[in-house]
Amino acid sequence: MARLKSELKAFNKSRAELSDPVEKENAKQQARQLQQQYDEAVKRYNEMKQYRQWSASAQREFIYAME
Repeated sequence: MARLKSELKAFNKSRAELSDPVEKENAKQQARQLQQQYDEAVKRYNEMKQYRQWSASAQREFIYAME
């Protein structure tokens, strides 16, 4: 995730320096794709984090129930 975020930041910085309208539009499309990849990575990370928390909670409840 950190790599995608830094790539997106660097790409947007270099995109701001473009002057050709066609290049700007192509760069804008690529920036959208990178942003989408980053958003998907964040979503997957949050889902895994929530599952891990749920799993740990369920395991603790099971242990307490068995005592």
